[in-house]
Order: sequence, then structure tokens, then C-alpha cells
Amino acid sequence: MRIGLTLSLLFLFAAPSFAAQQPQVDRIEVVSAGLFKSKVAKKVVSPGSASGTRDVIASEKLLRRTTEIKAKPGLEFGLRYRIVGKPKGAKVPVKIVTIYPADGLRNPKADKPTQREELNVDRPIGKVLYESYHFDHDWEMVPGTWSFEIWYDGHKMTEQKFTITKP
Repeated sequence: MRIGLTLSLLFLFAAPSFAAQQPQVDRIEVVSAGLFKSKVAKKVVSPGSASGTRDVIASEKLLRRTTEIKAKPGLEFGLRYRIVGKPKGAKVPVKIVTIYPADGLRNPKADKPTQREELNVDRPIGKVLYESYHFDHDWEMVPGTWSFEIWYDGHKMTEQKFTITKP
């Protein structure tokens, strides 16, 4: 009886470590990159962004795979990516970094140009996710290399570059 009780108590105290699996991120992979068309669910205020707002996307459709983008109003480009790890569905904190060409984006309503934007969010492991940029204003259509980086735990896990040109 004493052995049974000891084993039961050992299992009781050990059980939480079996149940609570710590999320593990092995890598973040780009699934597709190019021109997209999306449906916006809502716009949210985003003080650190060049435009001051950020779109929350309800759905997106890949129109064409490419990393060469000819800028024009209304054009949307971006990437789909997946966080590979376990357990599937567990949310992990990632940082999405968008880096603009050297001169940055010059919103006429801002005091200085925006060189980069950072967004800290929780994203689920295993799901295909989406990040993009939509040209709403002429001042956003800056030619050069644009880069989307995705960071986890202080490490850049993936990067997707696009070359933006004038039409």
C-alpha cells in the first residue's frame, strides 16, 4: 500500500509537467511570396507605422508569385509563412519587422521618415499566416529593397525581400 501511495503522489506531482508542453519553434518557413488580393476585416490604429494604421486581414488570395513589384496604387504584396514546431496550435510571440529602402517612407503628416516598423504579436504554430503591404498613398511607393523579417526569441528566423520599382 505504501508503494502505491508513493507512486500515486509521484504521478500527481509529475503530471503537470506532462500536461503543459513548452512550445518549441524549430523554424519559420516562407510558403509563398508575391502579389495578393485581400479582404480587410478592420483597420486598427498603429502609432509606430508610417501610415498610422494597420489592416487586420480576413482573407487573402495569391495572385502571382514574384519578388519583383512594380509599384502602383492599390497594389498589395507580401508573404505567407508557417511557424514549424510543437505543439501545433500553441501561440508563440514573434516580431514582424518591415524594413523600407534607405530613405524610408515619408508620410507628409509625420515629422520624419519611417525606416522600419516592428510589430510584436502572438502567432500559432503550424498555421499558414500572412503579412503584407498595401500601397494606399503615392508617398508609400518607394523604389528599392523592402524586407519582411520574422523573429522569434531574439533570432531572425526568416526573411523575404522584394524589389519595388516605379511602373
